[in-house]
Amino acid sequence: MRWWHVPTLIVAAGASLLALMFANACADPVVRQGQVVVRGGPSGAPPIRVLVWSDLHLGNLVTDRSRLAALVASANMLRPDLVLLAGDFIAGHERRDAAVAPDLAPLRMLSARLGSVAVLGHDH
Repeated sequence: MRWWHVPTLIVAAGASLLALMFANACADPVVRQGQVVVRGGPSGAPPIRVLVWSDLHLGNLVTDRSRLAALVASANMLRPDLVLLAGDFIAGHERRDAAVAPDLAPLRMLSARLGSVAVLGHDH
């Protein structure tokens, strides 16, 4: 292999990785389902459907207010009893990132019988 092929391969690998990361960010969220059995819980009680959602990263190239509204509508179609929002609502880690992030108002449209609970990640 010629020495000048190495930088070309590095650039090609980096560009491929960036393209893969962008495609992943544009994709719809993955829904995984599982059951958690709580020992000592009330016998005969119906199961509780919990939606756990994290890392929205609003304000990046692909997640704006309209996409957030569509994601909330999709989440509501799952009919959760409880929604847990596990932080990292905005993209970035700086105060200025919060200033340019889209409005989080669509999150108010989440519908769950037992409500919604949110904790902050790097969104302090």
